[in-house]
Amino acid sequence: MNYTVSAMGPPFEPKPAAPTVLVVDDLPHVVSTHSAILHMAGFNILEAFSGLQAIEIVRATRPDAVVSGVIMPNEDGSPAMDGFDAAEQILHLYPALPVLFVTGSYPFTKDKARQEKIRRLREKNYVFDIWEKPCNPEHLVDKIGRMICPKK
Repeated sequence: MNYTVSAMGPPFEPKPAAPTVLVVDDLPHVVSTHSAILHMAGFNILEAFSGLQAIEIVRATRPDAVVSGVIMPNEDGSPAMDGFDAAEQILHLYPALPVLFVTGSYPFTKDKARQEKIRRLREKNYVFDIWEKPCNPEHLVDKIGRMICPKK
């Protein structure tokens, strides 16, 4: 299976020795935008359009970081595995894998279920952050770079 193909354009050419970032969202334009920004900054890109697909790709490829949406319904609009659920399973496999959640639904002040998911991720000391959409492209590149290679 080829995981580097963009839903909105041509495949991203792999860059030797560059870190790989998995970009996950149910909205193809969000995936293609984040992918293009990170690819132009020198990262290799993998793409997924659901939490289940993200888990499969991480198991097969072990990227260096994940950028994920949070609310990702099924095509029929019914609830699906959200980004927090997927990340919890991914981080169970690779506890040091950094995850940046980018969502248009932040803050989750009234959503007790999502607050609980965030609490569980923090309790396990996973490396993650939550940002609001849209995010500044330069800040996205900088954040992912710092998550992959934190300064000592």
